[in-house]
Amino acid sequence: MLLAAAMLRRGDSIVSVADETGVPVALLDLMSRETQAWITPVVLPPGEALRRRRFNLTVSLIGTAAIADTATCVASLLHHLTAVGVFSGAAAVALTAAIRLLGRAS
Repeated sequence: MLLAAAMLRRGDSIVSVADETGVPVALLDLMSRETQAWITPVVLPPGEALRRRRFNLTVSLIGTAAIADTATCVASLLHHLTAVGVFSGAAAVALTAAIRLLGRAS
């Protein structure tokens, strides 16, 4: 049933979904009509899609930097470079906090 619902949402025809999943056509027709009733297309204001892409890219880059700082912290502490380890660990914590704050702001 879940596979059939996903295929209907994807836009596959009712007959092809019935053939592939074994779900009766009448049930698929009912599912199709019911889901179409509550699915409304999302219309974004002009420029909003670009803003969201930039925001997601920013969060991804900050997350990558946090992971790199964590790796640097671990490597430097293993090689007894305490100052570098502490600094990169603090930077990793700050970047992780920035991601959390950005997540709450969006």
